[in-house]
Amino acid sequence: MLKVDHIEWVKMLDLDTIKYPLMISGMPSLELKELLQMGFKMKHLELYSHNNHIDSYGPLALKQELAKYYNVRVPNIAMCAGANMAIYLLCAGLLKSGDEIILESPCYEPMRRSAQSLGAKIVPLHRRIENNWQPDPAELDRLITRKTKLIFLTDLHNPSGVKMDEAVIRGLVKVAEKHQVYIAFDEVYKDFLFDQPRKPFCKTSPMAITLSSLTKVYGLGLMRTGWIMASPELAYLFSRTYDYMSASDAYPAQMISLFCMRHISKLIKRTKAIVGDKRQIIKDWIATEPRLAWREPAGGIVCFIKLPFKDSFKFQQHLFKRYQTSVVPGEYFGTPGYIRIASGTKPHLLKQGLKNISLALKGFK
Repeated sequence: MLKVDHIEWVKMLDLDTIKYPLMISGMPSLELKELLQMGFKMKHLELYSHNNHIDSYGPLALKQELAKYYNVRVPNIAMCAGANMAIYLLCAGLLKSGDEIILESPCYEPMRRSAQSLGAKIVPLHRRIENNWQPDPAELDRLITRKTKLIFLTDLHNPSGVKMDEAVIRGLVKVAEKHQVYIAFDEVYKDFLFDQPRKPFCKTSPMAITLSSLTKVYGLGLMRTGWIMASPELAYLFSRTYDYMSASDAYPAQMISLFCMRHISKLIKRTKAIVGDKRQIIKDWIATEPRLAWREPAGGIVCFIKLPFKDSFKFQQHLFKRYQTSVVPGEYFGTPGYIRIASGTKPHLLKQGLKNISLALKGFK
């Protein structure tokens, strides 16, 4: 069995022992009292659909809200249970044993494990800190073979938080169209760019696919509402592929997600307040640590920090044992010598957690 080590590690963390949690990559979960303050009432919480045929592949009303929010059409949307499920669904729909997938490196581990579990060969497309974590379309062109069935990247990049340049996106799409290979972007963090136009990647080309969810940006991680946006033909394929995995998703959770989509401006306000000026806090701290390197994220709450040594996993263990501080070691992204820091916690905890990293660096051998 191929384990997803990163997810297992997160699930097994004893949060009561972590005083400074700099590893949680999404917004704090929306609490019931916050939902009620938004106007949520029991009438909004239906236990099942009254029109199962219409809602059998995801509630039509929820798809309509998503279509309006992202300026796509309802037939472009395939619903599923969160972003991780969307990743697996994408791979299961397009890959078979012996196929090749070109996958960004560093990458979020479930992307790699999903493809491997289906027997696909991973071909890395490197994203380098020296190039501001931007992939190279020319390198992508050289990597494609007759066995290549999918190109898969993230934007904002997970783990660095860097936004992909528009010129790079155009170059990648041009290569994908040239070879007639599907190209997918996981955009689960892109909604952190609230002040920029919403332009999902799927609108750039018939070969383009977008994955996203309400899990990271909006504090609805436990609702497990995710989707894939693509051409109607691909959306149909992914919806029917999902039949192998689930007869249906939890309808009450979808109803809560529907209510939240209808009040999305309130969730955006909440997220902006939580994000605050924490990127500046990290930026100021990095300026005091000449041994560390990063590329400033475009938005959101995650960044990828280069350490002055390779063994980031042991450093994370040292940091936790001595200072009750937790970060994500770069090994989980296939890139030893880095740590991913998330700033979704309270400002005073973030500041002390960063100080603890500095202290741990001095005492680590």
